[in-house]
Amino acid sequence: MTTVTDASRRLVVTEAMYLAMERAAVVKHELRDGEMWAMAGASPRHNRLASRCIADLDAALRGKPCVPLGSDQRVQVPATGSYCYPDVTVLCGEAQYHHEDADSIINPRVIVEVLSRTTQKDDRGAKFEEYRSIQCFDEYVLIWQDRVKVEVRRRESPKRWAIDEHGAGEIVELRSIGVRLDIDALYEGAFALRGDDPDLPRQGT
Repeated sequence: MTTVTDASRRLVVTEAMYLAMERAAVVKHELRDGEMWAMAGASPRHNRLASRCIADLDAALRGKPCVPLGSDQRVQVPATGSYCYPDVTVLCGEAQYHHEDADSIINPRVIVEVLSRTTQKDDRGAKFEEYRSIQCFDEYVLIWQDRVKVEVRRRESPKRWAIDEHGAGEIVELRSIGVRLDIDALYEGAFALRGDDPDLPRQGT
């Protein structure tokens, strides 16, 4: 996901207040635990990985009943009332929208987040706990930007998730949508671009 800064924290708001403000806002915000968080810009490497992921998914899903959506797509978590903007969301079948907001979908099948220094802990922890409460949500893909690494969390039962880690030269299998992604192709050209920490050494090809 894109970087969220501590300075962007806002007063506690209701869902109705959030939706009204978000429709008029120039900058995107997420709503978590009654607080709005402004979404800051991401690094060039982050953007490259996210755009390559959505392009590869789009090509692989052509002719299938699933479509990938970009980071402007808002996802609402019914169980918690949170509103998030994943880097990539895969929707299968007919879209289901939040009853108060026709721009927020509530039935993602797959969610992809490109990890950043400031959001990695949340993406791997609290945010995943929220996403997994969505009944039709089956796979969570985490893409590292400081190394060649992709983690896939896959629902095996209502309370059980399996975790697979992948590196260079491997294939990521997204079973819920019948797609295989080439990690080398995903990362092609990514390390020629600046990441979110200029002090980190470049890795990969």
